[in-house]
Amino acid sequence: MKSVYPESSNRIKHVHRKFRRLEKRRDLKIARRRYSKSNWKKIEFPERVNLIEEPNFTLKFFNEAYKNYNKGHNVDFDLSNIIKFTPESIAVLAACIASKTFTNNMGSRGNLPKNFILRKVFRDSGFFEHVNLIDRKSRTTPAYGAQLLHKVTEHKVETGIAKENCRYMMNRTGFKYVDDLEPLYVILVEAMQNTNNHASADTDIGYDWWLYRYEDKSKGLVHFTFLDIGVGVFRSLSVINWIRKLTDSANITSNIDLVDDLLAGRIKSRTLRKDRGKGIPQIYDQSKDCMFKDFYILSNDVLINTKTDAKIKLKEEFHGTLYYWTMEIKNKA
Repeated sequence: MKSVYPESSNRIKHVHRKFRRLEKRRDLKIARRRYSKSNWKKIEFPERVNLIEEPNFTLKFFNEAYKNYNKGHNVDFDLSNIIKFTPESIAVLAACIASKTFTNNMGSRGNLPKNFILRKVFRDSGFFEHVNLIDRKSRTTPAYGAQLLHKVTEHKVETGIAKENCRYMMNRTGFKYVDDLEPLYVILVEAMQNTNNHASADTDIGYDWWLYRYEDKSKGLVHFTFLDIGVGVFRSLSVINWIRKLTDSANITSNIDLVDDLLAGRIKSRTLRKDRGKGIPQIYDQSKDCMFKDFYILSNDVLINTKTDAKIKLKEEFHGTLYYWTMEIKNKA
């Protein structure tokens, strides 16, 4: 009797065709849900959204969106009543909506804040260059001082972007030479490189990160947000391996117990390549420089203030890693 299976030489092609058929069926189901008029869940943001000062309260809304996406729902973001939306929160919203992993390939839509000033901030930030929540006509060119970048590269650090931001801040802070801003350069380069180090073993495909620079002339500050949407520091392979090696791992009750080892550099990257930087320990050391007014690291369920060394265990979890800092303006444009 002739076998129902293809010849051994064709079995791999047979399996590949089978998986492609399954993927098409899955994509078709997602497409049907995406374009269904009744499959939208509204996320109504509160009047004030501040990820750093109110992390649990703010993350609750992002996580609600994440849960709806993963249940196969489209998400409708209602931003109409917002009167305050901090720069780092804008960057996170853009990164989440643009991430297929976060949205589960489902649809997104939304509106602009009624508040005129905040509406202008959204438009000037470059937010709509990456996220299409509303009519494309609402897209505008980012204002001077605002820069929202999304990069996906393989085994490459964008040193040109780091240098450009140093030159920009040299003119805004009164430094005479670009080299005077070495701490800023080091932080940007290490953050870019560390994005890959935080990937899990099965998603280590390159560097996928966001950088948002926003100048608030009313407060005399330039806000920087660097983030990646992914597993986060405390779910990375290097941290998992570190915990496995500890003989007193029973004393570790939460991620916050790992912070001191992380900042001190005792948790090593899973790669020992010479071209790797020092990662978070280096960022932590450089953040102590007086050119930074404040500096925070947010990953998974931990928020660290590197200026005061205060660390907070969060009830809500951030899906990724975020660095946020501000620098004072001394030279007016």
